[in-house]
Amino acid sequence: VEIRELAGTPVPVADVAASFQEAVVDVLTRKAVDACRRHGVRHLLIGGGVAANSRLRALAEQRCADAGIALRVPRPGL
Repeated sequence: VEIRELAGTPVPVADVAASFQEAVVDVLTRKAVDACRRHGVRHLLIGGGVAANSRLRALAEQRCADAGIALRVPRPGL
């Protein structure tokens, strides 16, 4: 981003934001599922403001299903 700005090239803000979101969601879900596996945890609860992120919810559902872990996430309005 800084190199593009210095060069006067437009920064694709939407692409940067999407890439950042994907990186964060990947790390959070991977580490959470790995921790569940290591400690024999069969249920994962995601809460707080981050639980409203649809991409986080989708990837967590996929990874938990693949690992045989039950995922619990409150409705976004909560």
